[in-house]
Amino acid sequence: MRQRENWHMSTIDALDASLVTRNKVHFELTFSRWHPEGRRYWTVPALWIVTKAGDHWGIQVRSLMAPTLDTRGN
Repeated sequence: MRQRENWHMSTIDALDASLVTRNKVHFELTFSRWHPEGRRYWTVPALWIVTKAGDHWGIQVRSLMAPTLDTRGN
C-alpha cells in the first residue's frame, strides 16, 4: 500500500457502536488514508462486527463501502 498508493497512515474519523450486546458489538465508522505530506486521499464508511469468544475480543467482519480508489492522488 505504501508504494501502490503512497500511503502514510490511516485515521478513524468517526466511530459509533450502533448495536451492543454482551458478546458482540457492531461499529459504524469512517476512516481516511493519508499521504506522507499530510493530504487525505481516501475517506470511506465501514462496518466492523466485533465478537467475544472466551476471554478474547476480535474483529469478525470488516465491510467497507469503498468508492473506486484513485491511486494517482487526484
